[in-house]
Parts: sequence; structure tokens; C-alpha cells
Amino acid sequence: HPITQHRHHFRRKFRHRSYMDSECSMGQWRTHDKSEEDFIDINSIFGSAEKSMFTKTFKGGNINCAFGGAKINLTQADIEQKAILSVSVAFGGAEITVPANWQVQNELTAILGGIEDKRRMTAMDENKKTLILRGGIFCGGVEIKN
Repeated sequence: HPITQHRHHFRRKFRHRSYMDSECSMGQWRTHDKSEEDFIDINSIFGSAEKSMFTKTFKGGNINCAFGGAKINLTQADIEQKAILSVSVAFGGAEITVPANWQVQNELTAILGGIEDKRRMTAMDENKKTLILRGGIFCGGVEIKN
């Protein structure tokens, strides 16, 4: 049958390329976590990613979501003075949970999207630990909470 032969030819031609299986899995197309101990790097495309950081020297990182979402938990992490987290969201969402004693400096730009700060105000630490959020949101949302 010609269609069956075409399929077998395709499989034979590309069977050595294992990236095809890992890039397009059932349920989510692509979610990569290239995080290191002090640096977070999440890419979620048509999928979801959840990450908790436990380092005491968190330096920041990158969160990229396109038609997907990310949940980042930083409540067990600590920073020395400042950390910069670059956030890029398009048609998706990101939820960032920070410790209560951190200050969050919001430098995000939203176009047809939103930024919601749901943190409960508490007494700030005299050491002024600051998480700086930079980046853009298009048709999506970012939620900051503690």
C-alpha cells in the first residue's frame, strides 16, 4: 500500500533523530527546564512547568511561557541583595510565589494582559532583599504571591 510505504520510509529516514520523540510528547509539546542551582531557566510552550528553588544564593533567571504556564515557588530560596527574574508570557500565565520578607520591584510591561500582586504586606527585612521582575506580557497574566 503506498501510504504505508511512505510512513515506513519517514520512520526509517528519521529514526535516528531522538529529539522528535522528546519535543512532541503527548499532552505537552515542549517544556524545558535548564535551571542550575542558583539560576532558574524555564521554557514552557503549549505545556506547563512547576519549579521550586531551595538555594540560599538565588541570582534570578528566565521564565518564558507561550500558550502555556509556569508555577515558580521561591519560598524556600534566599537572595543576598538583588535578583533579576526575566519573565516573558504570551497567551499563557506565570505564578511566582516569593517569601514574605522579599520586596518585589515590578518592571513588567503588560499588553492585553495583566499583573496581579496578591502578596500580603508584612514587615520588611532590614537587609532589603529585592526581586526585580523584568519583561513583557502579551495576552496573558502574571500573579505574584507569598
